[in-house]
Amino acid sequence: MAMDALEKCGFNKRPVKLILQSDEENGSRNSNKTTVEYMYEKAKGCVAFLNTESYMGGLVITRKGIRKYKFEITGKAAHASSCDEGISAICEAAQKIIRLEKYKDRNSITCNCGLINGGVAENTVPEKCIFTADFRFNNEEQRKEVDKIVKKIAETSFVEGTTCSVTLASFRCAMYESEENLKLFQKIKKYIKTAI
Repeated sequence: MAMDALEKCGFNKRPVKLILQSDEENGSRNSNKTTVEYMYEKAKGCVAFLNTESYMGGLVITRKGIRKYKFEITGKAAHASSCDEGISAICEAAQKIIRLEKYKDRNSITCNCGLINGGVAENTVPEKCIFTADFRFNNEEQRKEVDKIVKKIAETSFVEGTTCSVTLASFRCAMYESEENLKLFQKIKKYIKTAI
C-alpha cells in the first residue's frame, strides 16, 4: 500500500525499492542466507533501509545479535543393568545447559537452550547428546564474551570421560545504536506526527 501511495502521489525524488524476503526465521537457514545476502546487495548505497516486520507495534533502532552454537557430547554407551560401566552424554549436556541457562540479562547477554537430542532407548546409557544454545548480545564486547563463555563450558568436562565439540551454527550481527539510526528515527517520528 505504501508503494502504491508513493506512485499515486507522484513521488520521484529518489528510487524506492521494496524487497520481500520469505526466509527470515531461524537465521534464514532454508536459503543458506542467500536471501539475506540478496537484501544486503540491493540495499547498498541506500539513504535508509527500513525493515517493516512488526515488533510489538514499535519502531526498533537497535536489535540484539544472535549466535547459535551446536554442542555435541560423546560419552560411552552401556546397558541400564550395568549403567556404572557407561558414561552419560545426556548428564554432561545437562550440566553444561544448567550453566549456560544462567545468562538471562535482558539488557546484556541471554542464552536459551531450546533444542536437545540424545540417547537411543530408556534402558541404555546415552553415548551421544546434541543441543543448541541460542545467545543474544548487544555489542561486539558482549559477542566476544559469549565466545569465551561457550569455549570455557565446552572445554570443561563435568562428567569424567565425556568429550565435547562445539560449532557456530548460525549468527546475526547486532544492530547498534548509531547517529544515523537516531537521525532517521527523528525524521520518522516527525512524519508520523504530521500524518496523524
